[in-house]
Amino acid sequence: MTTRILFATALATAAATASPAEARMFSPETFTLDNGMQVVVVTNRRAPVVSHWVWYKVGTADSPAGKSGLPHFLEHLMFKGTETLEPGEFSRTVARNGGTENAMTSSDFTAYFQNIAKDRLEVVMRMEADRMANLRLTDEVVLPERDVILEERRSRVDNDPSARLYEQMSAAQYLNHPYGDPIIGWFHEIEGYSREDALDFYETWYAPNNAVLIVVGDVDAGEVRPLAEATYGQIPAAAVPARDRLDEPPQEAARRVVLEDARVAQPTLARTYLAPSQNQAGWETAHALDLFAEILGGGTTSRLYRELVVDKQLAASAGAYYRGNALDATTLRLYATPRAGVELEELETALDAVVRRTLVEGVDADELERAKTRMQAESVYARDSLGGAARIFGAALTTGLDVEDVERWPERMAAVELRSSWNGSTPPHVRCSSRAAPSPGCCGRPRAPIGARPGDTMRNVFLGVVMTTTLAFTSSGDAQSAASVEEVVSPGGIHAYLLHEPAVPMLAMSFLFEGGAQYETAEQAGLARMTAALLDEGAGDMDSQAFRGALEDNAIRLSFDADRDHLTGELRTLTANRELAFDLLRQALSAPRFDAEPIERIRAQIQAGLKRRLNDPNVISRRSFFATAFPEHSYGHPAEGRIETVAELDRDALVAFTAAQLARDKLHIGVAGDITAEELAPALDRIFGELPASSPAPDVAAVEPAGGRTVVENQAVPQSVVTFGHGGIDRRDPDYYAAYVANYLLGGGGFQSRLMQEIREKRGLAYGAYSYLLDADKAPLWMGGVATNNEDVAESIRLVREQVASVAAGEITPDELDGAKTFLTGSFPLRLTSNAQVAQLLRSMSAQGLGRDYLDRRNGYIEAVTLDDVKRVAGELFDPDDLLFVVVGRPEGVEG
Repeated sequence: MTTRILFATALATAAATASPAEARMFSPETFTLDNGMQVVVVTNRRAPVVSHWVWYKVGTADSPAGKSGLPHFLEHLMFKGTETLEPGEFSRTVARNGGTENAMTSSDFTAYFQNIAKDRLEVVMRMEADRMANLRLTDEVVLPERDVILEERRSRVDNDPSARLYEQMSAAQYLNHPYGDPIIGWFHEIEGYSREDALDFYETWYAPNNAVLIVVGDVDAGEVRPLAEATYGQIPAAAVPARDRLDEPPQEAARRVVLEDARVAQPTLARTYLAPSQNQAGWETAHALDLFAEILGGGTTSRLYRELVVDKQLAASAGAYYRGNALDATTLRLYATPRAGVELEELETALDAVVRRTLVEGVDADELERAKTRMQAESVYARDSLGGAARIFGAALTTGLDVEDVERWPERMAAVELRSSWNGSTPPHVRCSSRAAPSPGCCGRPRAPIGARPGDTMRNVFLGVVMTTTLAFTSSGDAQSAASVEEVVSPGGIHAYLLHEPAVPMLAMSFLFEGGAQYETAEQAGLARMTAALLDEGAGDMDSQAFRGALEDNAIRLSFDADRDHLTGELRTLTANRELAFDLLRQALSAPRFDAEPIERIRAQIQAGLKRRLNDPNVISRRSFFATAFPEHSYGHPAEGRIETVAELDRDALVAFTAAQLARDKLHIGVAGDITAEELAPALDRIFGELPASSPAPDVAAVEPAGGRTVVENQAVPQSVVTFGHGGIDRRDPDYYAAYVANYLLGGGGFQSRLMQEIREKRGLAYGAYSYLLDADKAPLWMGGVATNNEDVAESIRLVREQVASVAAGEITPDELDGAKTFLTGSFPLRLTSNAQVAQLLRSMSAQGLGRDYLDRRNGYIEAVTLDDVKRVAGELFDPDDLLFVVVGRPEGVEG
């Protein structure tokens, strides 16, 4: 018996739904070089920066037999040098030019990208073209990088039951097709990689006619074409083999994968159905499947969530998603996490019933149109970043689609009609239930059109006041563009920083209330987080489902969170819906309902998440660090709470916490997007004006962290996780910028940092090693981390101490300082390329008391730092003897 799901489209409806001009996504310019390399240029003039990507039409599904994950290995090795570039010189050059970079591999593509000032575009194009044709490898760089890949696998897969489960699911889902192999590769096959394997693969697949160049930012095709011709255009085309892959045979039996792991306390059910990709079946089927997944499990008003989580209270979470951007057959995935006391079998039966009923009864026209509205809003939000456009085009063009498939996405989505027929049988599928803990976060449906996913990777106010500062982006000494940052003061005296950016019809608002979990007692641990999670679960006269429905049906994104020092909120809305969005936010802040049903549902979700992370070495390490550093302070309590404390939180506690936290004297706001100061000023009063003027919460004392010891938390994992740190520096301290530079040199500079060079690059001991300054209100910290094989923990800790001691002793060169300052000043404009990013930055400027003209002054602070400043501050800040190390695992030669 088989199941038939019939999807039909009506192109005629498109004309009535959206005009061609309204339906375009990015309006790119495209051309092809003489050697066959396709080029896509998307102009975005909001900042003088560009995002430069090269996508190769080859991924891990094209790996040679017995060499799974080889494309991912080659991705790492592409940073190891050419005939003209020494190993690591590519990354150093990008950093020296104030850029950021990375790469990613999926089953179908490999991509490399740099974000950089527009006048440095030629630099990265020249280097990227160089390594397209002139990669040079030696065993001295290949073999340590192979060890790095093994550590990456231990960290991302072997240490994580969730990742292991989904790896096994994919292997069971695909009977014959290489999509069943993990992107990172099987451990035993990684161990056998050689230099020759990597070079053979490189020479087979890396050619301009097998690549797509995508440039997004402050350029147009007329500027990009001559650069592309002078760099990539000089590389001759090559014979590239067809991507011949094994076909998937008919799947006639269900398979069940059960992964049991002693570390898992929260079981999860996952289900995948083999489904055609857009490349296989066309846009009609793919977009219909997108809508089907959206209706079935795309949000908190979806059928699965509403019935399993809200109505029957069987699940803590449930959802579905479809990933249409694949070259070959893809999957539609369902997932659910049971509530405490609910068996997987009961939950699976209920999930089956929802799917069966949806297929039998179909969906009504109103439900379908609401889903279309939500999906089409993604085409607007996707335009609010540089990387978004690049990812969408890249994923499409490497999986058999073309530019028009992207550009016509909104029009085509509007044209879809959905219907189904069902013959009553159980659908053939892979059912995967588990005592492992796959996180629903890894199952979140891709929200970008075409399903693009990396890897598998700033004027006078009505009755108010406005103060304006002009941010001038400077590159190579010449101001290239400017944006006006305004301080808006509402008639009621509420302040906000605004960057008016009308290019995209949407806006982002980011705000915080000072306080957070620092006000909690030990018995209340998790109260701030639970309060935040409930603020959008019903308000005013709208219960949870009505409130969430108003948000989702109008593509309004509203979320709240809390950490040790803040309760934060994020709002994104289309311009057309902003008045409704502002009213919903007002109600959430001033009239949250805290009804019994959502309290118990959110409690169950938090507890399920806590159970799922109980044995996550990364979570254990960080929680243990704070508990050890602050044994008598609220900072020592886990901000996410404990299972037993969350169980005792009641409505009275939530109401009291909200009354103490949500006050205007603790409020800081940043806004960016399609709204003027004249429009924002009265809106601020409308949204926040009903809140009390001041908070009754008492002040929390500052505290010094305890350090100078090593703690070992014994856990049977193949890779130990190390968190380390000691006291830091206050964000308002005049020496902060010197400390910021010093941290960049030590562990905050990615591949340019001492820790990364010594631990990863030279010795291959870890996938990453890092450090950062944590601006905690009551106890600023300097922290870092590394994850490494159990037998290498002692050596990694020794290297951390060694480098901390070296920097503290002032062993810093002028060249290091120059490199750090160049990167930290040159990369700053990269933080201002989306409304969401800008809103968060403006909010932080307010909260940290940096002033409305901070963006003008910020790089000057970095430039003013001298070598003597860095040496002096490093000597005062860093102390290897005061370091607290927390190790989770079974480290050899390390005693707690």
